[in-house]
Formats: sequence, C-alpha cells, structure tokens
Amino acid sequence: MHPAIQPLTDYLTRLFLTLYIWGQTLVSKIFTPARPRSGHNLRNGKIAVIGAGISGISAAAHAVSHGWDVTIFESKEDVGGIWAEVNRTSGLQIHSSLYRFFPDIVWQNGYPQQEEIVGNIKRIWTEHHLQNKTKFGCEVKSIEREGKKNDNDYSSPSVWYINGDRENAFDAVVVAIGTCGKPRMAEFKNQDKFKGKVVHSSQLDDVDVAGKRVIVVGGGASAVEAVELAISKGAESTDMLTRSDKWVIPRNIMFEAALSMYPGRQIFLSKLPEWYLRTFFYRELKDFAPSFGIHTSTPVVNSEFLDHMRTGNATLRRGDLVEMTEKGILFDQHDSSADVMFEKMGEKSPRKIAERAKNTSGAGNQELEADVIIMATGFESPIGTQKFVPERYTEEPFTPPNIYMQVFSVRDPTLLLLNCTFKNAVATAGHIHLGMYTRLLLTFLGDPSTAPYPELMQVWVRFINLWKTKDAKAVSALTFITYFELLLWFAMFFIVNPLRLRYIFFILFGWRSETLQNNAVHRNRLYKQMQESEGKKIDTRECDHSNRANILQIDMRHVGSHSYDHTWMKTHDPMPNSSAFSSPLQSSCVMSFHKRNITLLVTAQLTELTQKMTDKNEAVIAIGIRVQKGFRWQAEVIDGKRAPRPGIEPGSQAICVYDRLVYSPLYYRGVVSSRSDGWCIMQDDCAAPIIVD
Repeated sequence: MHPAIQPLTDYLTRLFLTLYIWGQTLVSKIFTPARPRSGHNLRNGKIAVIGAGISGISAAAHAVSHGWDVTIFESKEDVGGIWAEVNRTSGLQIHSSLYRFFPDIVWQNGYPQQEEIVGNIKRIWTEHHLQNKTKFGCEVKSIEREGKKNDNDYSSPSVWYINGDRENAFDAVVVAIGTCGKPRMAEFKNQDKFKGKVVHSSQLDDVDVAGKRVIVVGGGASAVEAVELAISKGAESTDMLTRSDKWVIPRNIMFEAALSMYPGRQIFLSKLPEWYLRTFFYRELKDFAPSFGIHTSTPVVNSEFLDHMRTGNATLRRGDLVEMTEKGILFDQHDSSADVMFEKMGEKSPRKIAERAKNTSGAGNQELEADVIIMATGFESPIGTQKFVPERYTEEPFTPPNIYMQVFSVRDPTLLLLNCTFKNAVATAGHIHLGMYTRLLLTFLGDPSTAPYPELMQVWVRFINLWKTKDAKAVSALTFITYFELLLWFAMFFIVNPLRLRYIFFILFGWRSETLQNNAVHRNRLYKQMQESEGKKIDTRECDHSNRANILQIDMRHVGSHSYDHTWMKTHDPMPNSSAFSSPLQSSCVMSFHKRNITLLVTAQLTELTQKMTDKNEAVIAIGIRVQKGFRWQAEVIDGKRAPRPGIEPGSQAICVYDRLVYSPLYYRGVVSSRSDGWCIMQDDCAAPIIVD
C-alpha cells in the first residue's frame, strides 16, 4: 500500500469500527429481552439445557428472560464449550456481525479471538443468573420422555427426565452440545516410528515450532489456522497435506453476507461468486479452486492463506498420506501449489525435481520430512457419538440433519437439537436463529395449538429434501443451509398455520407476548394444582351438575386457549336433555394426574354407550371426542354430528377436543378405561380437580 494513503485507510478502519460498535449497541437495546431478577419466580415451566457452550447459554438466557426456568447440564467444569478449549489465538472465521449469539453481544472488532468470545459467554451466563442453574461435571447419559400418551401425539402433555432422575421433571429438552466434541486424532501406519512431535490443531498454545519443519494434515478451517500460526511463530517450512479441496473465501462482510443470502443450492447465480473467487481471489492458483459448487460444503474464510502459498511461506499438497516414517510422512502427491505456480509461469518447478529424486516407493510416493506434525483432523460430532437421545426420536429416515427445521425431532417438538445437527453451512451461528428456534420451543410449550403434528413435520422434511443441488455432488437441502433458507423456513412456518401469526413478533424479535405468557402461566398453574392434589379423591357429588350446558368447559383459560370463543358451549343445546347422560351413564368429575401428566380418562359402560350412540346417533358431549386405537381413528364425535362405531375397546386412545373445529388444539388425551363410573367430566364450579388413583 502506498504510504500516502495509509493514514486514510487507518482512519476509515477506526470510523467503521466505531459505527459498528454503535450499531450493535442500538440492536442490543431494541432486541435484548429483559434480564430476570435474582431469585425471580419463573412460573411458565422448566426446560433442561444440555451443554453450556454458545448455543446452550444463549437458549437458557432466552428461556429465563421469558419466564421459563432452566437447568443446564455441562459435562465439563466451566462454561464456554469448544471455545474454552481451543487455542488462545483462535478466532472467528466469519465476521462477528454474523456471530452475535445473543442480542446483548457487542463485539469490539470484526474477527474477535478466543478470549473475547469466552468472556461474552460467561457475561451472559452471569447476568442472567444462570450460575445456580448449572450442574458442572454432570454428563448426560440418558433422556427419557414419560407419558401415557403415544409419542407421536404432538400436544401430548409429557415430562422429560434426565439420567433417570424422577425427582426433577422437565417440560422440554434443549440439546446444545455443538458440532465439535472430542479432538479427532487420525492414526496412520507406522505412526509410532516418527521421532518428532505429533499434536492436535487445538493444542498449539505451548508448542514451539520456531525454526522447525511443520506439516499440517487436513484441509479445513483448523488446518488453515494452524498454517498461519506456524508461520507467525517462525517455522522454517510449512506444508499442508489435504486429500480433498475446500473453497477459501476472503474475510469480507459484504461477500459473506451476500453468500449467506443464497438459497443453499446450485442455481444460475451461484456461478457468479464462484467466477469472482477464481478470477480475482485465486488468480494464478485457480486450479486449486474446487470443481464443485460453493454451496455444497462449508468454505474456509481467510484472506491471507492464498498469499502465503504465493510467497512460498506455505505449500498446499493434494494427495494421500501413505504412512509415517522416522523423519516424516510418506505422501502420494498429486500437484502442489508451488508446482502450479511454476507451471503457470511456463517453468519447471525445482521443488518438484528435487522431491521426485527423493521418492522411496511407488510412482508418486515421496517422503516429506518434518519436526512437528499437526493433526488438523477436526473433532468428533457429539450428536453422532453421544447416544443419550432415544433412537426413536432420530430414526431413519429422519436422522439429523433431516429433522423439522433442522432442529426439532419429527416425533416430538419439545425436543430441540439446537445448533448441533448441521453438516455444512454459511454464517449460521448468530442470535438470529438461536433465539428464534428457542422462542419457537417456548411458543410450542405456551400454546400447543402452534405446534406441528408429527405427520406434518415429516412432510416438511421430505418437501425440503426435494430441493437438491444440480452438480455432481448433489446433497440434501438440509445438509447445507444458509440464512436465506432459514428465513424461508420461518415464512413457511407462519403461512401453513395463520394462528401462529399472533406470536410473530415474539418469535422473530423476542418482543414480549402477553397472550403467550398468560397461557403458559395458567397451564403451569394447573399442572401444579393437580400435582398438589395427586393421590387425593374427592366425592363427585361435590360437583354441581345442574347446569349441563357448562359441562366439560373446564375453564380452558388454564390450558392455553385464550384466543378461542368460550360462549358457544354455554348456549349449546341439546346437552341438558341428551340421553347420553341418563342413567346408568351418570357424569362424574374425574381427572387423573401422574407425574405431571394430565390424562383424561374417558370411562363408561362402553358396550351400552356404544350401542346407544349407534342406535340414536347422539353425541356424548357438546364438544368433540375422538377415539383412536393405534394409529387409526375408530370413532369420532364432533359437536354431535357423528357417533362412535361399535367395537371400541378398553385401551383405545381417547382425546377431548375444545372447539368444534377439526384442527383445534387437543388438550386432554388418555386411554379408554374399563371403569364404569361414567364419563370424565369437569365443571367450572368444582371446588378442585378430581384426582383418582
């Protein structure tokens, strides 16, 4: 750079950074939810968060800010996740504006390093009073969902237990174990013969490479970072050995943002950034640009790496590692970056001539000498190696990332696999989706009418996976995602169920929803009331059944149906005169509660009732009852329009639906019992819920 323009460049850099910090501060003021006070009563429910890294702390902070209590389970002894274990010189690959994992984050530069990242994680953890809600050294070995309902019922009130602890129940589980688990150390033939030092790329803080020959095995982001670190510490030579290609893109916020707005598949416009990179970024090294599309694997974001290859500070070699030797590595090489440079200039590479003379075996094998070998072979995938998630929630063909919105189990939307299922992505670690996914979960808990059916979640996965890339390395649309795709998914979420629009500002921006808060508080209050009453038995004669029109109203405000009209039930006839309530089928206030599971026991003399209903085609109750056996509907009663068919047996699934519409929320589910003390009916003026053993 010309010395005359250096001061101007420095001034513009400082100005941009100042404006960037001001902009983050403004965003923080607008979108950061109110922090809970210490000791604040969190009344909406309780959520288990597994993992205390960026995603886990973000999810927990969002949950407590909106009234849900949490318990964080962390297998290690500190918060921070993978960022607490990497090198001190490790930093963000993408611009920090795309990595704001919580709205309250204000980065001090565009590409912060490990210390600042971990510092922000701990600050959010402290300011949201999560210290006493975190269990360190607590490895989760099992999670279990308990309920008398079928696991496929989306609204099935159920509880989750962690590690078999029946004393602490949770309404939902957030699995936030990330994508980087234990360091993966590749093992090669004769590795024990090597006389030098072998170390993983995440353990380089105290490794001395000055004046030494360094070989980096791997071709991803950690390999590029290791190459830069070796050069900065004065390594004599640095060679990077890779089997496959990776796109390398410049550190440029505009380019990164534009790339993240692509639809995540190969389209006509996808060729534009690829052409730009080959022409202006790779230039004479364009032969090292991958032949596949840029939206098929996670790119490496680095502006200096290609320059290191141009200057000879580093050499990229493509090929296969055959074995280790006493002096280094026996490598079956294709072409190196240095070879390509000389061939572009029309000259024969002196390095290639010298290395071919050192071949020890095979036509292409050559020995590369080294003092230090850095294994940049990545990390094990926690979601693939830790088996605490029951298989039925991630079984084929709906295994991560092929699950609902890439984070929710298609079996149960109260199981959120947050930021730990994706394979490849561009700029998807920001609070934009961490917060929205967490608030989706809170919405499902506060108002089950917003939750998708398992069948619809499976249809969603199949629909998205119809969208394939067009090149030779076609991948599932859920294997590679961008922010643009996330926005499309959320748009679809609201379109398919317009009732969700009342929560749109809460889900997208985190702005408080009084409707959701009230629903959640009332539902949790009902749970606690029934838990306190567990084991008690109240004489059904205490209930006043004189006003049959109110039967089964159950004050639905306590179970989250604020938006529904309650008046139609009060005016609905012919319930008072329905023969369904004549002897011997007397109504009774019967509710059953077991381990915070509300179960409606539809009890009656089934044979006589079924015969009556069949003969007279009369409804049993004014609102709907749908009776299910297995996965097939055996009978359906909706507002007295249809009667159940004969043959319903004890053990069939029974559902009480509040509202005459077929797509109404299904609040109470249970199993048909062989008891003969009447239909399960509850009334507003009952003194308390009726609990039976």
